[in-house]
Amino acid sequence: MRRPLRAAPALACACAFLAGTVFLLRRRYLVITVEGRSMEPSYREGDRILVRRTPGRHPRRGEVAVLAANPDELRQSSGVTVPRKPYPGETTWIIKRVLAAPGDPVPHASVPAVRDMPESRVPSGFLLVIGDNQADSYDSRHYGYLPLSHLVGLAVRPIAPKRARRAEQDPGIRPMFQR
Repeated sequence: MRRPLRAAPALACACAFLAGTVFLLRRRYLVITVEGRSMEPSYREGDRILVRRTPGRHPRRGEVAVLAANPDELRQSSGVTVPRKPYPGETTWIIKRVLAAPGDPVPHASVPAVRDMPESRVPSGFLLVIGDNQADSYDSRHYGYLPLSHLVGLAVRPIAPKRARRAEQDPGIRPMFQR
């Protein structure tokens, strides 16, 4: 007569625990890939960034935020041509540094889009964001305030291998893999 497997219940519990942990981590964190040069030198195109979802939390000045932005909405609010994805009306994610959070003084001199607005402090529920590479960044200088409701999360750290970045800077180093 065969004996039933005694390890089966323990294995089932371990699998359920692992699945639950993965589910909770995916609800709390996400990984994005940087497109474009607007955040250089902090983040380069192709870098993968770990982002902590932050519902209900207000970011502080200097933090790097990921926001959902519809290019059509930005175009309407600014009148400036917006780099767009292939499908009209789709939402894209942008990664920018928080220049001013709700309640912070409005930097009128460095953000032309809000230069003529009367408020001296950033209104509740809005942010001003800017790219680190200002020469190649489409940000609040062009479209003004972004609603805080568009905040997806805050960057925690890059997770791309540093060896690949060194290889880009020094042609004598060969990367172990191709992107």
